[in-house]
Amino acid sequence: MRRQDRLNWQIRFAGAEMTRTQRTEFAGLFGDKASVRYGESAWREEWSERLDDVTLISDGFLPFRDNVDHAAEFGVGTIIEPGGSTRSDEVAAAAAEHGITLVTTGLRLFHH
Repeated sequence: MRRQDRLNWQIRFAGAEMTRTQRTEFAGLFGDKASVRYGESAWREEWSERLDDVTLISDGFLPFRDNVDHAAEFGVGTIIEPGGSTRSDEVAAAAAEHGITLVTTGLRLFHH
């Protein structure tokens, strides 16, 4: 399995974000035990509550403050991003409100 495919499955698994079709594919790839574990929600809550001082890094700017609000819910203590969005002031204010260190690189590597 390619690294990006493995990462995508991990994200879907941790975030409980699989469609029915993906759940079927997941069970075929990883077995029934993993499929049953996916359906159990208690471990996700316990795991996410233990997250602390996580660093979020983006190669494209964060366009809205809700990105920061959501990150704060998952223990993010530092955000590194290019800056330069039209709402960068709102993003910076949200980071300050949550006590998150915001580092802007001025270098945007993400292109559409």
